Amino acid sequence: MSPIDPAPLRLGLVCLPRIGGSGILATMLGGELARRGHEVVVFSPAAPSRFDPSVPGLTFREIATGPGGRSFPPTDYTEELADAILAESAVRGFDALHAHYAYPHARGIVRAAERLPGPRPQLITTLHGSDVARLTTEPRHRAALDACDRITTVSDFLRREIETRLHVAGPIDVIPNFFTPTYPRHTRDEVRAELGLGESEFLAVHMSNVRPVKRIDLLLQTLARTGPHIRLLLMAGGDFSPYEPLLREYGVADRVFLRRDVKRVEDWLVGADCGIYTSEQESFGLSILETQVHACPVLAYRVGGIPDVVPDPSRLVPFGDVGAMAAQLEELAADRALARRLGERAERHALSHFTADRVVPDYVRCYRHPTRVVAVSA
Repeated sequence: MSPIDPAPLRLGLVCLPRIGGSGILATMLGGELARRGHEVVVFSPAAPSRFDPSVPGLTFREIATGPGGRSFPPTDYTEELADAILAESAVRGFDALHAHYAYPHARGIVRAAERLPGPRPQLITTLHGSDVARLTTEPRHRAALDACDRITTVSDFLRREIETRLHVAGPIDVIPNFFTPTYPRHTRDEVRAELGLGESEFLAVHMSNVRPVKRIDLLLQTLARTGPHIRLLLMAGGDFSPYEPLLREYGVADRVFLRRDVKRVEDWLVGADCGIYTSEQESFGLSILETQVHACPVLAYRVGGIPDVVPDPSRLVPFGDVGAMAAQLEELAADRALARRLGERAERHALSHFTADRVVPDYVRCYRHPTRVVAVSA
């Protein structure tokens, strides 16, 4: 049971609708804030994949962008976002507006604040990763950061990237991602029976939006270097068709279970033995955290913010070392007791460092206590 805040806030959160770390984090944050008594409106071009309309105090407001706003990278819908915020503000007003994924959301909340009558809400932007690179080529959107009261990001790695590439003045708060587990609707045995797996078979899982940075090619190459007793459950939150020829090229088509746009990942994670992630860059790795919460050890490359998420960074391998990744996968498949021990350790690490009770209060403090000076108009 989440503690009710004695001084509830009226909050507007903005995020992308597609499956990806920023949208999932923003949607979970909105739900957790609402459960703590805050009034929360989530603005997005479409209902985010994990938005739960049953949570009291949580509302969805669509940004009228057309199909372009639902694509990735997103189109510039600054004015449409500002219009949606203004319309909703006429009903309830906001104490704070929080943009997840800076392009185009940071400029959108600044534009809305410029046009709002009465007291200006606090403006917070959280940068999640690829939005940093986008802002380096979009000076008007970059300038919106200087108009925000707080800037946050999800890892020390990304904080350094922002400081180096965007030259942001003032502090950048590092608030990590969190994940609130929900109970699976199926048992391990039921999931494995549905997949047709025997007890001797080892199931690795991968969850991502399958964008190029996730390096699905390296994932499939790794599987190809292991024995046929190792299978892969691949939950794709994006278009997988560019990778389908690789399934045949690497000879793994009959070893991969493909599931698209899965909303309840816990229903499948319960049947997995480990997670495997082959990104060439990750600002945090929310899918890694989700996997660990369900007591699965994770194999991954030593890139970006991943070392901050896993309990034992020494087990991470250099980027692109497919042989080392395959060897680790074979090791876990051969020693199920080791896999279970590492999985239990991963679960303890996730539940002791990345829970809503630890993370959500940090965001609430950002909403209540601005520390930056509003510098420019965007």
